[in-house]
Amino acid sequence: MMYDEDFVKDYSLRIFENLKLVCDRKDDKENFGYEVTQLMNSLIGLLFLPRLFDKWEGKSIKFPSERMRTIANRGNYDDDNYYCMLRHLRDAISQGKIESYPKKSIPEVMRNVEGFHFLNDENNVDIYLKIKDIYNVLMSVLCLIVGKKESLLNDAKGYAVHFRANLNIEGILENL
Repeated sequence: MMYDEDFVKDYSLRIFENLKLVCDRKDDKENFGYEVTQLMNSLIGLLFLPRLFDKWEGKSIKFPSERMRTIANRGNYDDDNYYCMLRHLRDAISQGKIESYPKKSIPEVMRNVEGFHFLNDENNVDIYLKIKDIYNVLMSVLCLIVGKKESLLNDAKGYAVHFRANLNIEGILENL
């Protein structure tokens, strides 16, 4: 099945709109859910967009920040291409090799989660991402898909506080 560019961009923007909605109403858990859950759902939705990785195959995409490169290098990851890290995250999710940390009992997990561990057995890649790093990955992928959309960039900066993220917009924009 083939998807056109407009669908991919529109879908990507809707993912961010859903995340904003949950963040804006985070005190109303009964009706709107949880922002970390929505953040993970958003990341999964973007990483599994049809044909997205085909479009980036063979391209060299710079890491949006030195922090992200350091995280990747700690995970037995030796490629200097952000695309490869994104592919490893997608592979770990598709293999069901993702866990929250620190490990706690089920009722406590989503209240006290600090981040997620992505393990790609096939390539022996082991990546730990804090919640703020997941937000940064999500925003970098959104920007790679949508481009330099001023309203998205401004909103991305504003919502970073919900995840204690320091968004490096300049690093993201270097890839566009």
